[in-house]
Amino acid sequence: MAALPRMTREQLRTLLLTPSPPSYAIVDVRDDDHVGGHIRSSTHVPSRTLGQRMPGLVRELWDREVVVFHCALSQQRGPSAAVGYLRERARARGGWEEVGMRRGRGRGGVRGGGGEGVEEVESEEGVVRGTGRRRIRGVRGGRGGGAGGGGGQKVYVLDGGFMKWQEKYGRDKRLTESFAPDIWVNYY
Repeated sequence: MAALPRMTREQLRTLLLTPSPPSYAIVDVRDDDHVGGHIRSSTHVPSRTLGQRMPGLVRELWDREVVVFHCALSQQRGPSAAVGYLRERARARGGWEEVGMRRGRGRGGVRGGGGEGVEEVESEEGVVRGTGRRRIRGVRGGRGGGAGGGGGQKVYVLDGGFMKWQEKYGRDKRLTESFAPDIWVNYY
């Protein structure tokens, strides 16, 4: 998966602890590996259910300013979920052009199947990227642009997934719920 903006665990921590944060959603797409803890306020949507739940998820998160997807490592399920979400959101808005994206071939972008003829998603600059209209506190630089979802929404993938998150914030009850450290000792 290429060109999906990543949010670091430190950036997500800042977002979660900001007194008046932008409206956000954290979507945890782990399956059976969800046991042992989760990021506070995250929504669990197992990856095996995404196909049927994606239209409802798009409706539910429509007005959120920031949406962050993750799985255990954020190498496959999290990024795939983010791409599926962007595609469904674009479909709901009436096509890629309305969210500042276009269909077609070119450099960069997100390649792969499952998208009703969409072989690659790319912005005018050649990669999935946000409109740049709004910056979120704690989300800056090359990793902070956010993929455009239209309407100013930014979509990210949590860098390193829950595995990296729990290494630093697993025991912090302000940030992590139901944490069972013994599960994570030899997880990967």
